[in-house]
Amino acid sequence: MLIYYSQSEAMECPRCGSMVQGNDCPYCGYGLITREEEDGKEDAFGEKVRYYLVIFMLLSFISYLIMTVSLMILSTPQGYDYTSVGREVFYIVLLVPVGITWLTGLSLTIYYILLVLAILASTIYLFYRSADFFSDVGLKKENLRTDILNQPLTRLALLFSVMTFLSYAYYILIEVSDVSPTTPPLEQESFGRVVFWMTQAAVWEEVVIRLVFFGVPMMIYAYSKSRPDIWKYLFGGFGLDEKPVIPLILVSSIIFAAAHLPGWDLSKMPPTFLAGIIFGYLFAKDGLYSCIIFHFAWNYMYLYSRLSYDFTLILGVLTLLWMAAGTYFTYHYTKEGIQWFKQKKGNQTRPKEEKEDFSLTFGKNAGFVCSNCRSYKAHYTESGKLKCKTCGRETDLSSNDSLKKIKSIEAKRQWPPTE
Repeated sequence: MLIYYSQSEAMECPRCGSMVQGNDCPYCGYGLITREEEDGKEDAFGEKVRYYLVIFMLLSFISYLIMTVSLMILSTPQGYDYTSVGREVFYIVLLVPVGITWLTGLSLTIYYILLVLAILASTIYLFYRSADFFSDVGLKKENLRTDILNQPLTRLALLFSVMTFLSYAYYILIEVSDVSPTTPPLEQESFGRVVFWMTQAAVWEEVVIRLVFFGVPMMIYAYSKSRPDIWKYLFGGFGLDEKPVIPLILVSSIIFAAAHLPGWDLSKMPPTFLAGIIFGYLFAKDGLYSCIIFHFAWNYMYLYSRLSYDFTLILGVLTLLWMAAGTYFTYHYTKEGIQWFKQKKGNQTRPKEEKEDFSLTFGKNAGFVCSNCRSYKAHYTESGKLKCKTCGRETDLSSNDSLKKIKSIEAKRQWPPTE
């Protein structure tokens, strides 16, 4: 959830009522993004255009995702036919893919089924997380800033348009430059084998790159800082504020790009590096499941060209519309990113006493923040615990992150303040 306010002033958190200055309310998790006062409000026309672009991307991406999951399910017989007789290498990624063993017959089939189940589970979890939010908030125009833009499903849809715009713009540039990139001969492979490859890449590449080169270092960092629930750092969704996040996004993106060189050439590096940045951002903001869905939706675009001319035509028109929307959202995320870096740099260079030169009202309806998924919605169980409505984790109220933060700050200060 996003509220824009002046960086120079403290404000009352819209959710829990505590006085806050900074990026996020530390007591209930409400997201706050500062904007300089002189920037002013966006004009009504620009706000309306952005609203309709967001709604278009949400509805079109949801439709495309449902259709693509259906395509994956309907293609499993062809995938099974290939895996039952095929032979594929099981690999890890160091800087380039390194083969570990060969999978054939039953082992390859089981591996393929697990990949399909991972995509299905990720998709179900995405819609599960989104259903509760959209049932409460809906798609009202007044909620565009405060709610809709910061939801995982919206983030996926908008970044999908960004990826579409950047990728196709790059390949148009390559075409104009008379460069002939080297690509794997997918057209010569059977449909079942291509289905397996696209499914494997969507899941296993995210596991061996995002999980290993991003999640594991973040878990180690969280352990060194005595963070609670360090396992959640392994699977992402920890946000962008921790110090190692940006360097790890860059490192994992470089490794992701380099891992595509076998079978491709250097012309593949720029778009895969940009894709890695988007995957890393999604991993940090939402988690591994979001990366898997994005990668799956992107990879399966190729499969439609193997079905029929009608599918290719429909997807071609949709791609042009996504590119048009992507031009705006590329600008939007670039602007937000620059603003975020400026604010982060300003927070780091500001003297400590200046950072703390505002009063906080602690304990005023502090609210609930799930330590597992960061959701703020919960209900009491019969045993007196709080059960998260998003992921179902039960916690004692006294162990909740929001109250822990209040207690830790109160312990460092004289409380209540004296006159």
